[in-house]
Amino acid sequence: MDKRTTVLIADGAEEFSSALSAALQHSDGFQVLATVNDGEQAIRQIMQLKPDILVLDLMLSKQDGISVLKAISGMDKRPVTLATSGFITNFVASAASNLGVRYLMLKPCDTSALV
Repeated sequence: MDKRTTVLIADGAEEFSSALSAALQHSDGFQVLATVNDGEQAIRQIMQLKPDILVLDLMLSKQDGISVLKAISGMDKRPVTLATSGFITNFVASAASNLGVRYLMLKPCDTSALV
């Protein structure tokens, strides 16, 4: 039985998603289920794949990260969420925290620090 922690990456920057995905795949204990680049895809994939961890950019197209968090708030087992953003205000930090984000990281960030 596979005991790796499953991860879904939702980020509009393909270069960042690819780098983080590669770093996680090379690290023991993680399996990247999917990478998506907009909020609508993120919601569908989170509901379908039920990852253990969600790495979520708050600045996604179609539906932003806060909208994604609201959409998945009713899940029985929500993923542990680490959010990233190019800017962070007190309002954004508070909203993210209230919606279950465990850690908020300012971009650009080092992928090894995320892993």
